[in-house]
Amino acid sequence: MMAFPLTTMVLCLIAIALLLIPLLRGDCALCRDGQCQTGPDTTDPDDPADANLRIYRQQVTELAAERDAGRIDPTRYREIQAELARDLLSQPSAPAEPAAPVGGGRRWAVAGLLAVLVPTVGLATYVHTGAGNEGLQASAARAHPDQSPAEVVQASLATLQAHLERHPEDSDNWVLLGRTLTALGKTEQALESYRAALRHGQDNHPELLARYADLLAGSRDGRLRGDPERLVRRALDIDPDHRLALWLAGSAALERGDAAVARRHWERLLALLPAESDDAGKIREKLRALDGPRG
Repeated sequence: MMAFPLTTMVLCLIAIALLLIPLLRGDCALCRDGQCQTGPDTTDPDDPADANLRIYRQQVTELAAERDAGRIDPTRYREIQAELARDLLSQPSAPAEPAAPVGGGRRWAVAGLLAVLVPTVGLATYVHTGAGNEGLQASAARAHPDQSPAEVVQASLATLQAHLERHPEDSDNWVLLGRTLTALGKTEQALESYRAALRHGQDNHPELLARYADLLAGSRDGRLRGDPERLVRRALDIDPDHRLALWLAGSAALERGDAAVARRHWERLLALLPAESDDAGKIREKLRALDGPRG
């Protein structure tokens, strides 16, 4: 059975994402007494990602009503909570590459917060399925249900890190750790986690290569020359249509003054995006900028 504190953590973090409360604030405006409640609807009716969030909130409300009416027991209630969380995260309208060429704005603020939920749900599933050893399950179960979301996140991180000390070959969970640390702003630790994943067999995964390149460039004031660009090229060798890698490749080309190559990468990226999407608009702006001012 999934440990109750981990289920609570997952749902609490999703609630945080719904209201855009900073992840490590230490309290959750939607959670009281270990249960996640619904709050005011702050979603955008025209945003597909927000539509998924509204559906999720309605499902959570209906589920709580079923529990309160005695039609489902607490164990089944927590299991369904976790299933709803995983369903929300699996929706295709959620951005897959939050570091791709998009500006600020509410949708990408949500995407950044959701990024931490993916590894969190992964860790909860890991414990639930027993994929790890008994020590991992036992340490997760010791977390106190009255802990704040920030405290539960930190405790879960410590659990995962302890597991990786015992099983350093577990490349999938190095990726989980790296993505979580990235979302928490712990760049250097995230880079170390990604390097460990690459050492242990993930060096042929374009998503990891591109994310690692992006994070590495960010730690160098955005400079892609050198290792970040080599990682991007490797990602595109494996998947020529990888969106984040195409964006980074264009940026790297522009950094070294090769506007023609930048254009080639960004035009390919543009062809992969929905024509009316905000992302496509951003790319078209970049392509127009390559043409220079028109007099």
